[in-house]
Amino acid sequence: MVSFRQTSNIYFFTATNLNWNKLLENNEHKNIVINSLKFLSDNKRVKVLGFVIMPSHIHLIWQILEPHKKEKVQRDFLKYTAQQIKWKLINSNSPLLDVIRVNVKDRRSQIWERNPFWFELDNTDTLLQKLNYITIILVMQNGSWQKSQKIIHFQVRDFIYQKIQIMIF
Repeated sequence: MVSFRQTSNIYFFTATNLNWNKLLENNEHKNIVINSLKFLSDNKRVKVLGFVIMPSHIHLIWQILEPHKKEKVQRDFLKYTAQQIKWKLINSNSPLLDVIRVNVKDRRSQIWERNPFWFELDNTDTLLQKLNYITIILVMQNGSWQKSQKIIHFQVRDFIYQKIQIMIF
């Protein structure tokens, strides 16, 4: 079992699309998020413990790996995904271009709300509570536990879900 003394920097993270726009309904946009998480994981910047993508926001449980800082990982993740989603919208001449348009001095478009939510998971009980929350959302989105099982095993690859107990390796 993982000890929180051995593994620090585990966070529950929520990023929301600007004005709760449903930019993540599109499977290509979801894949941008997933591929970005895979890149961060493959490059040993984060360990993704679980995530769920909803139409207007994403919840992540991830560990920021040393020597990386959460602020820089957040910046890179949100900036990359925003740029890629924006280019997809531009290339498809999507009507969603209007919903990302902003009138601020440092940009003309915006995908993500500023100041995403971070919550440090500093004990097993809190980690399991947030993991269960993500699991419930997945089941609700897919309509049944059967349909959600494959997604949960993919998205929460470092956990084995048993009927009552979740074991952490």
